[in-house]
Amino acid sequence: MRLETLIFNFEGYLGSCKFDPDSETYHGRILGIKDLVTYEASNSDDLYEEFITSVNDYLEACLEFNREPQKSPVH
Repeated sequence: MRLETLIFNFEGYLGSCKFDPDSETYHGRILGIKDLVTYEASNSDDLYEEFITSVNDYLEACLEFNREPQKSPVH
């Protein structure tokens, strides 16, 4: 079985992409921040869209709660 690792990048945030063969779904989380922000989808293309939505939702929530959003360390 060949495993591929994908790292997404959007607006300075990094996100993971993993496949769960048991549930046949892709899932990920924003990397490098203490807040837990996750997303999932049935394929990797949709997962990228869910990642973008999750980043935007995270930024909106930080604004709503008057919090400074954490940033992923981008190299």
